[in-house]
Amino acid sequence: MKSEDGIDIDTGSEQHFDKILFHHNTKNIDDAVCDSLWNNLVGEFPVTIAPDNLVGTTLTADNVANVFGADTELRAALAATKPFKVLMTVVKPQVAQFYQLRLSADSGVTWFERIMVSTARAAGSALPASTDFIFNCGTRISGSIKAASGGGDTMQVWLKIQEI
Repeated sequence: MKSEDGIDIDTGSEQHFDKILFHHNTKNIDDAVCDSLWNNLVGEFPVTIAPDNLVGTTLTADNVANVFGADTELRAALAATKPFKVLMTVVKPQVAQFYQLRLSADSGVTWFERIMVSTARAAGSALPASTDFIFNCGTRISGSIKAASGGGDTMQVWLKIQEI
């Protein structure tokens, strides 16, 4: 395979890839099977914002203080056509208080990231991801928040996504 062709997977299942350096690739990874396991990939990969607008996705805290609200889709599985990483989370809380945001790749069963947000006033914050998960194509990313005061307060959320 030529170096500019990247990796093209059309068959097989649960293939494991570790420590791959992509250099001068135009295709990167095309994983039609979508169930490979990826770790420690380095290369020139595009970055996008999801959703690509100035509104974001609104997450709502429960009416009870310190209780998570409903799991809400942040990036649809259909939008994930390539393996990807969540590089950063951008948030804009509705009101000034202490929040916790959790992100899930299995519709809220488990969480790959938990972010604490403390605001002196309602303002946006860009928070780098502390995880290095590489998700398969077809993976849905969702999130939920809880707020110190409860009351159903909201937070706008955007994800900075790097497609591998």
